[in-house]
Amino acid sequence: MKASRLVPLLLCVGTVLTVAWILNAPPGQASGPASQARPAGALESPLRGARVHPRALPLDGLVNGDFESGPGVGWQESPGTQIVPTEVLTWQGVTAHGGNYAAWLGGMLEVTSISQEVTLPAQSPSLAFWHWIKPLEGSPCEGNQAGRVLLNSTPVATYDLCSATGGWALRTIELAPYAGQTVNLQFRAETDLPPSNWFIDDVTPGGGGGSSTPTATNTPTRTPTPTGTPTATPTASATVLRRVHLPLVLRQLPPTATPTPSPSPSPSPTATLPPGCSDVVYRTDFSSPDGRWLVGEDSQRKYGYLSGQYQVYLKVTDATFGLTPDLVLPADYRIEVDAVQFSGMKGAYGLIFGARSVGSQSEYYLFAVKPDVRQYGLEKRDLSGAWTTLINWTQSTAIASGASLNSLRVDRIGDQIFLWANDVVLASLSDGSYTGAGRDAGIWARAYDKAPVDVRFDNFRAGYACGAPFFDDFSNPNSGWGAGENERLKYGYIGGEYQTYLKQALAGLLVTPDLTLPADYRVEVDARQASQNAGSFGLGFDLIWSDFAVYQFLIYPASQEYLLEKRDRNGDWTTLIDWTTDAAIRAGTQSNHLRVDRIGGKIILYINDTYIDEYTDGELAGPGRDAGIRAYSYDAVPVDVRFDNFQVSSLQ
Repeated sequence: MKASRLVPLLLCVGTVLTVAWILNAPPGQASGPASQARPAGALESPLRGARVHPRALPLDGLVNGDFESGPGVGWQESPGTQIVPTEVLTWQGVTAHGGNYAAWLGGMLEVTSISQEVTLPAQSPSLAFWHWIKPLEGSPCEGNQAGRVLLNSTPVATYDLCSATGGWALRTIELAPYAGQTVNLQFRAETDLPPSNWFIDDVTPGGGGGSSTPTATNTPTRTPTPTGTPTATPTASATVLRRVHLPLVLRQLPPTATPTPSPSPSPSPTATLPPGCSDVVYRTDFSSPDGRWLVGEDSQRKYGYLSGQYQVYLKVTDATFGLTPDLVLPADYRIEVDAVQFSGMKGAYGLIFGARSVGSQSEYYLFAVKPDVRQYGLEKRDLSGAWTTLINWTQSTAIASGASLNSLRVDRIGDQIFLWANDVVLASLSDGSYTGAGRDAGIWARAYDKAPVDVRFDNFRAGYACGAPFFDDFSNPNSGWGAGENERLKYGYIGGEYQTYLKQALAGLLVTPDLTLPADYRVEVDARQASQNAGSFGLGFDLIWSDFAVYQFLIYPASQEYLLEKRDRNGDWTTLIDWTTDAAIRAGTQSNHLRVDRIGGKIILYINDTYIDEYTDGELAGPGRDAGIRAYSYDAVPVDVRFDNFQVSSLQ
């Protein structure tokens, strides 16, 4: 189970999607802005011609069959996000078969699927795809472990998920009984314990899908588990796959004697965050099961939903339990939870974050509090199992004592970690381990020398950290914008910038990092023209992918002009502010800082920190939109535009 984009409030990049449009004519006219000749009628039909989404092209009725448009395009994914980038796949020693994305089904005691409606050819229909079956290494694979391909809920192929393929293998299914029909195509994995994984890539109707010889579609024969002395399951066997289910007994923040009370440390000056909000990637109040949190009981512990909370009940001494809801977090995030110790026995509880699993091992940070002595601490665990204490047990009066509720929070912004309790900053520090998008987070509890310890959790929330919720200086070529090239254009990372290189006349490009914006936000970028040939460039915002509706704010430095246009849900373009000259625009190849503030129905434009203009149009306004960078060529090519320091901030 992987995280889904549950609440579209701000920049839900979970796994980042790169998208682009190729346009057959530039903005506002067919040959250039006001300083160039414009043919009659160009203003009435700006940006004429077909617009293609090159990374979501249908393949014989199938959309996003190679998954290169990322999650949320073409496929219905359940539960949450099942299409993930290579940087997530590598946690299991897997890379995408082609490109940067693949579908990852399976897990531990899960039913996961991807599906979409597809119209099959009338003649000799078939389906080809590549798959990689990878059970958990080191444990006998047992129970119900099946991967199925279904059409209209009817299985047409079944694969034993205990039979490892050892890499990518091509499968082809003949679909003659469904010729010419529109059907629901579904890939579905049902897993047990120990868990298994089913990776899917390059799905192609009509056959093809690769150069290898297709393999028969009957159910593979399971290799029998050798008899004899069973292989012992490692202590950390619960720490597997995508759900970080922590080892149950660990040396974590050992108990200390009750200390002499001391004043709370003064917050570091860097701990004061800019104003804003934490916008939600995932939240739960535990009022009802959502399939993301385990429920179980054994001789040492019990865990599950209880009276609108999540209970961790440790029956024996020196027991530790932690788990996550299988999130895929952005690079900068906030984790929050309310926790209370119900039992009279003294224990500890807190948050784990920055979590990642590789096989049966996990790495993560642990922020823990001991309410009986009003202390907190921070440690980190690496994949070898070694622990490093970052903040030893420290006294703070901000921590509520005894059975009182504590609201805990962690902000992870770049290398900075901010620890909070009850809206008070406890500490901040810099540690560059376990950074980057794709990490997980969850809850933790421990019993020491007395048991039972009963801890209840409520209002768990994961979101984007405040301040600069999304920022990219393009220094990391794997930050999620992607790269591509065809006969018309090229786009990608170059020298710490993002390049859009337009080879042909009247070409255009929009690239986004797949944001989910709040209703009120600010988007800004530095942009410069690296070629002598003049083009226009700027920002696309309030983008609605389902309708390909968008606003665009462009500048044409050659004549120091700017433009604001809108493409509505019907595909019609309207010029809101026609090409207008402004001296704030730096001419030639100088860099310009562009900014748009979207507040309610207002669109406020800035260039180089100078207010330029504003326009009231709320047609496309609202939460859940996307934003990115734009570039166009005119008659003289190539046009080379470079972007840097792309940033989006909440204004709510």
